[in-house]
Amino acid sequence: MNSRVIIPQFTARRMTATRLLAVLGLVVAGMAAGPRAHAQDATAPATELRRGDQHFIRDLIQRTEQNLAAAKLAQSDAADPRVRRFAASLAEQDQDLDRALTALASAHHFVTGLPAESRWKWTDELRKASANDFDRKFLGRAIDAHEELLGALKDAADDATDPVLRDIAKSRVSQYKQIVDQAEELKGSLRR
Repeated sequence: MNSRVIIPQFTARRMTATRLLAVLGLVVAGMAAGPRAHAQDATAPATELRRGDQHFIRDLIQRTEQNLAAAKLAQSDAADPRVRRFAASLAEQDQDLDRALTALASAHHFVTGLPAESRWKWTDELRKASANDFDRKFLGRAIDAHEELLGALKDAADDATDPVLRDIAKSRVSQYKQIVDQAEELKGSLRR
């Protein structure tokens, strides 16, 4: 018994015809799906952000990146474990806001390039703090920075024209108010 499997041999002409039919089928399926099927196409032009919204995004990203850098530094350099835990929580929340804003900017093909010299200003100040002063300086600066960020979020929530930006800002106002309150309470509980 000789069992042989017969494999059809495709000629170049048959292969080309098969590919052509497959592509034609995809084109017809795409046309049937309508114009909305391509709404998320990366090559499709994005709506342009208004100048004011660009300013809000750039400002908020810059603030969150500064805060994030300081929070990461405090996670390793703070003496009090409560301050390290607070810094970790702060970093997580700032990173979440930064991701949301960066994704929004990317969806609009908006480049948020920030000047390097202004990014890490208060992180550099913290690096110069003595071990005894670090926790208080970090919390004091975190309070100031997050009050400023809170004000910027409120402005964006009220004045932004892009609905996604408004939603991002509105959804975080109470969260950042809690951050400021927690930082003030923690700073008050530290030994002098």
